[in-house]
Amino acid sequence: MFVDDLRRLEQAMSTPEMLGLTIEYLAENMKKFLNPGEKLLICFSDREPGRIGDLLSRAAKKIGVAVLFPEDLRWKTILELAFRSRATAISAPPFVVLGLTKLSRHTKTPLYFHNVITVGYRCSNWIIEGIQRGLDCQVWGCYGPGSGPLVSGFTCNKEAVIHVRNELFQVEIQDGSGNVLDDGDSGYVVITPKDMPHLRYHTAECARMRRTPCACGCTDDLLMDMYSGEDVDKDLEQLGRDLMLWTSILDCRLRNGECGLEVELVTFPGEKLPPLPSCAKRVIRHWDPEQDVPNWFLPDWRKTVYDS
Repeated sequence: MFVDDLRRLEQAMSTPEMLGLTIEYLAENMKKFLNPGEKLLICFSDREPGRIGDLLSRAAKKIGVAVLFPEDLRWKTILELAFRSRATAISAPPFVVLGLTKLSRHTKTPLYFHNVITVGYRCSNWIIEGIQRGLDCQVWGCYGPGSGPLVSGFTCNKEAVIHVRNELFQVEIQDGSGNVLDDGDSGYVVITPKDMPHLRYHTAECARMRRTPCACGCTDDLLMDMYSGEDVDKDLEQLGRDLMLWTSILDCRLRNGECGLEVELVTFPGEKLPPLPSCAKRVIRHWDPEQDVPNWFLPDWRKTVYDS
């Protein structure tokens, strides 16, 4: 019997042995671009043992990198800590990093990040490009659905692909009926631990598989052209992208309510806003340094605009 429950798969990956392997895997990838003595700022709302913030912290310390956690997750606090510490790397959800680049520009607060580690599904190219424009940095991706211990791959700086963690996971591309597709065909990503074949996770993401070596020399299987699956509202996703491309918008919340589209924008005062569609509910307010936390960290928020 196949299990499609992410929670049960995460439980299987949370044993001390598996967590130790994941920490070693993260350390091996991180030491390709982080040096002893550097400072890594880690920004996740869940810092419990075995979650991604904890795993990244333990991996960084293994290679001699100092780890910083903000006291709270307000935009203001994260920006101030990044500036004061002169941290050279950050790991956070992609839109949090993108927001920091906008906040840095608006407040004229310099940031010193040379490397950014995004976590979860592969970050969209337009978000990566926005981060790179704002920070002049390298963007790395840790592929770990669910932001827990299911770390299944890592990116490099040579190609826009995910290197599958072949020693531990089998990753297949399937069609909607569960048939395994040929290499190069686009379909749903299914993750299975090699020593626990009874556990499978059918992600809501689509991609193509490639088994030729990466330009960096790695021979692991490669996931490429990843995008959100059928469960994402494509119109909301596109609207979120169109809005978040504007430097005047720090954060936004979109949803289809009972009466139609609902839009909430957090903006910077004095800056031009984009044209907005007709809405059933529209809230536009200025960034409040004393109160505002990235929407990503709000537990009751449906992350419709954050594509993978």
